[in-house]
Amino acid sequence: MTSILESFGNNSLAMITLLIVIPALLLGTAYLFRRLESRERLLAIEKGVYQPISAEEGYRRARRIAIVLIAAGIGVILAFVLEAFAHGRPPVAAGLGIIPLMIGLGLLFDLRLQRRELRRIGLRTLSSADREGSDR
Repeated sequence: MTSILESFGNNSLAMITLLIVIPALLLGTAYLFRRLESRERLLAIEKGVYQPISAEEGYRRARRIAIVLIAAGIGVILAFVLEAFAHGRPPVAAGLGIIPLMIGLGLLFDLRLQRRELRRIGLRTLSSADREGSDR
């Protein structure tokens, strides 16, 4: 069985890009976005109009992140499978897509467990609040 490094062949630039540059760019973008959010939050606190993020907004963000991770994982897997098929090699590098796919699935699973726990203790969840709001 070939290793991931062997599946790239002589194309070390692709390996460096996939394993180092793209994650670094994603982390840098996330950092800049969080820094901007923090600055806006501090300015709002100074003006006295700060409103904390609601539980519903946090749930929506987590669900959105999970969906993006799942889609990215599937995209990476498909890209490597198609590339391997085109060059007649085994799709060993497609395993890299399993990481974001599983993280996204785990996040969705955790959100389901949290919602079930909230229902069990009697608190309203996002979906029940939406249903009640639409009835009015």
